Amino acid sequence: MHSEMAKQYAQQLEADDTVICYETDVPLTGLKSRVSSVGFRKGTLDGEWTSDFMVVQQNQLAKIIEIVDEEKLEEKRWCSEQLELSRRYWKAGGVPGWKTVIMKRGRTAW
Repeated sequence: MHSEMAKQYAQQLEADDTVICYETDVPLTGLKSRVSSVGFRKGTLDGEWTSDFMVVQQNQLAKIIEIVDEEKLEEKRWCSEQLELSRRYWKAGGVPGWKTVIMKRGRTAW
């Protein structure tokens, strides 16, 4: 996991009885074939990207959870680009759930 905040969120997932399993640092493979570069800065799709969590709950549906440090929201363009890239990728891949969890000093803020 990339951050202490992600580790703390993983602990929340482990305590959730509706969660069957989860995977961390899920790679966004084949990014250029799934996501249009429209709306992104040049070269954005060239990097290696991962999503923080893929969670499978009792309903057997997968969802993606991206963890964002509240302080990083000040870097608006970078942060919004990264989140939009993830959202588009998973939507194109047919994953029904996607959300952002904003953490403040290790606690869920929103």
